[in-house]
Amino acid sequence: MAIVSTSVFILHQSTLQIRIWQKILQSHGLTAIALPVSTNLSEQIIAMESRNMTFPSLILLDQNLTSFDVAACCRWMETRPQPIPIILLTNQTQKIDPAVRQMALDNGAADILPAFDMGTFAIEIVNALKAIAQVVDGLEVDNKLLITCIMDLKREISTDTPSQAPTKPSVVPTVAPQVSEKEDTSSVENPSKPQPKRTYRGRAY
Repeated sequence: MAIVSTSVFILHQSTLQIRIWQKILQSHGLTAIALPVSTNLSEQIIAMESRNMTFPSLILLDQNLTSFDVAACCRWMETRPQPIPIILLTNQTQKIDPAVRQMALDNGAADILPAFDMGTFAIEIVNALKAIAQVVDGLEVDNKLLITCIMDLKREISTDTPSQAPTKPSVVPTVAPQVSEKEDTSSVENPSKPQPKRTYRGRAY
């Protein structure tokens, strides 16, 4: 019989979701091992059984993988001599519908959890770790460790995607063109120059 370790397999298409899960699990002493999404999970488990390798204590599985039938894999896992619990992960951040959760349980999954939303992931991390603790024997949620984990994740994510203040568009001042024209003064009388008086029949006018 294979030995169960404190490692957790993760198969997910999102590197950010994997990163968050790794941080959560490591905060409570679990080793998170991200497998390529092309991995055929059933073949991987059979190979581990034949070599008497150490089994993970849990598998976190993206339910939208296309490399194999996820639902069929969950059902198959239940038939193994030493089943490994599987928690399905959706790519939606909304709360899991009860009917969807029941379908996942009927297919052999231990639970199904939503994706982490960057705006509210603190609450979701707490719920996720509580779900893990229901499956992994001996795992107890440590609130202090969890708070530290959440603060570290917030800092790391904000550092990776810094908010940049919008830059004001540069305004080029419009200058009216200066047109140099030579003034025509031929018809302008010079007020300083006395004008000759005109006379008609001896009278000035």
